[in-house]
Amino acid sequence: MPSIKVCHRQTFLCGISTRQKICLPPVICPTCTCRSLGHLLPSYPTEHWNRIRTNNTIERVNREIKRRTRAIGAFHDGQSALMLVCARLRHVAVSDWGSKRYLNMDHLYVTGNHEAIIEPEIFDMVQRELARRCKGRNRHSGVHDFSGKIKCGECGSWFGSKVWHSNDKYRRVIWQCNHKYDGKKCSTPHVDDKTIETAFLRSVNRLIAEKSTVMANYETIKEMLFSTDSLESEEKELRHEMEVVSNMIRDAINENARTAIDQTDFQSRYDSLVKRFDDTKAKHDAVCAEMDDKRIRRATVEQFLADIAKRNTLLTEFETETWRSLVNYVTVYNLEDIRITFKNGKEI
Repeated sequence: MPSIKVCHRQTFLCGISTRQKICLPPVICPTCTCRSLGHLLPSYPTEHWNRIRTNNTIERVNREIKRRTRAIGAFHDGQSALMLVCARLRHVAVSDWGSKRYLNMDHLYVTGNHEAIIEPEIFDMVQRELARRCKGRNRHSGVHDFSGKIKCGECGSWFGSKVWHSNDKYRRVIWQCNHKYDGKKCSTPHVDDKTIETAFLRSVNRLIAEKSTVMANYETIKEMLFSTDSLESEEKELRHEMEVVSNMIRDAINENARTAIDQTDFQSRYDSLVKRFDDTKAKHDAVCAEMDDKRIRRATVEQFLADIAKRNTLLTEFETETWRSLVNYVTVYNLEDIRITFKNGKEI
């Protein structure tokens, strides 16, 4: 798509006055693919008008190359011109030039203007749940309250729902291991909704009776389990290392653009620096992921304890909201050994 600057020169085509910047009737520009670009510009905040040059990144890069080649004038051969172009493209790739913010959008955000549509606690809980879910063999499923919640105690796979006698009066929905007949037969029995609900009521009532002990134990060990001080120090060191290597790459590129050096040596040095940067970034990402995991687990446990603290009476019937807020998963070993693992890690 052509730049808005080009359309400014075609005032009679795109319908905008570059001097007054007034909105004129929209028309279709016959020389380009833009439609009514002229009348869209005044809809931006006035402080942005002098910053909007083009919406084409390639055109922006071409102008940068043109400005540098014009200063040199004549090149010795095509290879020397190519070296200059590649040096500039490398600079764009490794620097923050491509992500520079030309428009300040902060003043367009309004806070405290109205009451929150969603409670902050609920929003944070949803964000933690989205971060916890992942694709794969044991991915999350929200089709049923028990989907992705019942685990086989023998092979570790999830249980899935199966319908027996779907077309007669003996119709029944049961849950069994999804890999029960894959290779070696799994001996874990099937269960129904009533069995899971009974096991849940038994375990959650025992947990409510012991909630004061559970909360006291958490206060004792929470710093040991979820402290991120060492990880934050490591993340700071890795981030500093990334900045140092990035500056070294930038200096190497600038040196290659200013002076004639052996390209084989330059490429070897450039590749080694890029590999060093990528390795450091991989470690940095791993540390950040571990910190996020600890923060998510800590927030999940604290939300779990807050929900338990609100419970002063034992449950007499199955409650869907209580199931969702307290239970992490259920492990079935046999009909007499069904264990509930709660979101604080406690298994009953």
